Amino acid sequence: MTVKVATVVLAVSLFIASVPAFSHHSDAAYGTTSIVLKNATIVKVVWANPHAIVSCDVKDDSGKVTRWNLEMGSPSAMELIGWNRNSLNPSDLVTIDINPARNGTSLGRLLRVITTAGKVLDYRAVK
Repeated sequence: MTVKVATVVLAVSLFIASVPAFSHHSDAAYGTTSIVLKNATIVKVVWANPHAIVSCDVKDDSGKVTRWNLEMGSPSAMELIGWNRNSLNPSDLVTIDINPARNGTSLGRLLRVITTAGKVLDYRAVK
């Protein structure tokens, strides 16, 4: 009987200790199809945990400007694939591939950036 109690206590303790590992969200909020934001002007880059965030303004064909906020990985994860805090700067004009939010808001998961000089910054690539 003592062995059973000890086993149950151990199992419950391990479960409780692992709960923080499940607290991180998934990418379920973003669609699986990508869209391209052409002539996007970088407004702000927040290089901070838990996710780097890029804000950009995109003008549609009618001239209406939409501010997009795009999530990336953590700064340490981004640095592992070649990004750094100066990869994008305010006023940079770029083309961005994203997975937009499923709810139709101007939020998304950043996939790839192409600068006007032709440099490709790919979030999906692991170097």
